[in-house]
Amino acid sequence: MLSFPRLWWNAGGSSSEIQAYIERSKSTPIEVRLSSPELAELVVPHVSRLVGLTLRLDDSHSLSQIVKHLRRPIPTLHTLRITTDSPRLHTLEFPSVLQNPFFLHSKKLEIKGISAFLGRQTFPHVTEVAIHTSTHTSRPIDSLLSTLEQFSVLERVHITFGACLRTDPIPRLVTLSHVQEMSLSASSRGGIPVRIPHILDFIRLPNLRSLSLRAMPKLVTSRRIFPDIPFNKHLPNLTELPELGIELGMSSGEATFQSPSKATLKYVTGPFSNYDQHERLFWEDLPLHSVRRLVVNMASPPSDQELEWLMGLLRDLKSLEDLEFGGECGRALSRLRHYVAREAISLRIQTLTVRRGEDERRQALGLKRLFDAAGLNVTLICAPDPGGQE
Repeated sequence: MLSFPRLWWNAGGSSSEIQAYIERSKSTPIEVRLSSPELAELVVPHVSRLVGLTLRLDDSHSLSQIVKHLRRPIPTLHTLRITTDSPRLHTLEFPSVLQNPFFLHSKKLEIKGISAFLGRQTFPHVTEVAIHTSTHTSRPIDSLLSTLEQFSVLERVHITFGACLRTDPIPRLVTLSHVQEMSLSASSRGGIPVRIPHILDFIRLPNLRSLSLRAMPKLVTSRRIFPDIPFNKHLPNLTELPELGIELGMSSGEATFQSPSKATLKYVTGPFSNYDQHERLFWEDLPLHSVRRLVVNMASPPSDQELEWLMGLLRDLKSLEDLEFGGECGRALSRLRHYVAREAISLRIQTLTVRRGEDERRQALGLKRLFDAAGLNVTLICAPDPGGQE
């Protein structure tokens, strides 16, 4: 192991541990985790190969002290991470030296445990920001959004809400002109419900290409992740979503919408423990009227809750040009046959594609006969499953 310097790229821990990793990594690029200002002295001779730096803060002075110890420019630094678990540290003001392009060329900034920022942030090179807000306090979102607006070349934004942020309206819309990718998610703190604020109410994203929304149902029982305004008002590239892909598994459900402009919307939920809850959270206010193609893939045999969730979606879609099933889809086809036979679903489709084995093929043939009896003349395609089963 000592003969392979690249194995020692990630240094952290005590002074002796950091020193050992730095020495064994030779001249290869390194990432360093610092938990106290004194440890920064160990990095100073090696900043020319520092590509990642994690700073663990205990109080508001730690960051300034660590930066003071570093002293020298870090032109190779790609990722800067700042994290804290301290309940006393909710706000952060970046030292001016960190915002100096001569000192720092970081492309990615990760912040954990901070909910509000002081002063103006002018990182000239940062294209990606990942923020995990504090679990100890509730803070308004206007500080968070105003901070993001100050990053002049920001392209990717990832926010995980660790506490119930207030959603008081802010005086103006925040425009993130260069952002192409945004993801919003909620985490829990010991089972206490966490509400994702309607952050899309307050942001204009004229060049958005990908939007990912992740919410655990038990954590957002009373609020929706989507904005109260019409969904596409500030998202011009997601005005229409003709193609919808569904990934269903026992642990989560994932849906990806594809727009004509190739922009995508991804929505991920947690375990399907409550059908009514999923129905409300998933497609309320979504522009489902434009969906023409639905692809459903099941990584494992679906639960009853997942099946009811899917049947509810098919009931609301009403009309599709293409409906495709893949994976462990036998039960879903059987349930759909049952609902169509009872006229509980009046779905109109043109092409039905099934990617699986003989059982799924029989279920699909029975479903086609029901559609044909209703005068729909559905085209059935039985194709090999991507997993290899004919």
